[in-house]
Amino acid sequence: MTMKNTSIGLTGEDMKDSILKLIEDRGEHVSFAELQRHIPGFEGKYGFGIGEYNVWFWFTLSIEASNALKELMDEGKIFLHPASVLIYQIDGMMPNVPIAKEQRRYKSERWIPVTLCSYSFGGKNEN
Repeated sequence: MTMKNTSIGLTGEDMKDSILKLIEDRGEHVSFAELQRHIPGFEGKYGFGIGEYNVWFWFTLSIEASNALKELMDEGKIFLHPASVLIYQIDGMMPNVPIAKEQRRYKSERWIPVTLCSYSFGGKNEN
């Protein structure tokens, strides 16, 4: 990854609010690259994914960003949607690891390109 976020980061509810606002302002389907580029303190040294399968959605999050994403997902406010690698190529940030091609445990790290949305596959939330 080539971009670095050097600004002072957001924490807690401010991080959650910023993530949700960016998703809503962008009209849904926001990549991790966009979150990293536009939210102070999003970038860090943590991965976000399914560790026991060695499958990751993103590799450079702060602990605050990781916690905020988990809370927003647990609250049903955001959802992960499969995405094309082209989205990340256009955004200019591609992890340097192979893409996970099937649902299984991997011996080495794999990436699943996803975007974040405020609705599930079933459609817009009624909340």
